[in-house]
Amino acid sequence: MANKIKPTCNDHPRRPFKSRLNCSLRSSLQFFTYIVPNKMTLLEAEAAPESLIIMLYGALLALPILIAYTAFAYYIFRGKATDLGYD
Repeated sequence: MANKIKPTCNDHPRRPFKSRLNCSLRSSLQFFTYIVPNKMTLLEAEAAPESLIIMLYGALLALPILIAYTAFAYYIFRGKATDLGYD
């Protein structure tokens, strides 16, 4: 007779969730590498490192400007909106 390992009380309820999560991750990783199914992988579709560096500098420049503009707009328009109602 084979020894059967009984699951502990804490492990048993989570086993189906862990199994489903594992299957989902494996299947998504299998298809994630292809940009065009069975034609072009993620590594084949990437840009040259030089152009990625230029995009990084552009994002590092634009992101603080966008955050500052959003904060400025919230500061300017604070308190000006009121609840809608029928008079």
